[in-house]
Amino acid sequence: IASCKKFLPNILVKLLTRHILLQSSRIGDPDALGLDPKKLAAFYRIVGGNYDALFIEAPDESISYIWRALGVHHILKQPSGPIPGLYFEQPTIPALTIQGFARWESIQILLEPQEHVPFIQFAVRNWALRHPDTGELFPPDLPKEAFPAECDPVIDAWHKKCADRLRTEAVAQQERMNTQQPQAQSPPIRDPRVDAGFSHFQSPQVPRSPPPTQRHR
Repeated sequence: IASCKKFLPNILVKLLTRHILLQSSRIGDPDALGLDPKKLAAFYRIVGGNYDALFIEAPDESISYIWRALGVHHILKQPSGPIPGLYFEQPTIPALTIQGFARWESIQILLEPQEHVPFIQFAVRNWALRHPDTGELFPPDLPKEAFPAECDPVIDAWHKKCADRLRTEAVAQQERMNTQQPQAQSPPIRDPRVDAGFSHFQSPQVPRSPPPTQRHR
């Protein structure tokens, strides 16, 4: 969706990503590579949000499934840690690339600017982001007029179609799993993407005070 390219300039995305990954030990695991769910959950908490319901509580498979449904570029990585045996495990943890973070956060801004624009403004105002090549400071005062003020109706309609497709695919997968299940076995197998995945599009955030508008994603 072309509209996503308007709101997080490439340089700002790179600066935010570098800060989240490299320059702040407060943002998740400092040894973790990539913008994995725990890093993203920590990022949103620091800037004033709460996405734990998605990035902490949802299974990794569901998060990857959501990102795929939205066309958000990501990779799968192995667990990080001091135990060498971890590096023999199958990569299963989703992590956003720089391009993926730009698309993900731009979608959120277009859907709910009243909530997500302050997140970006907080990061720019408080993190002293510098150009990686010149060392020049990014302007700390990012005006809200640089972003949309209301939900973009085109992106909202597209997002709802993505949600419908995700739910249809997940339900079909669950039905196939239940068909393959032996008759004597109960209860029916549930594909975690049906609950954790689709619920993201309805109400991903844990209510705060005052509670944010609940919708989509």
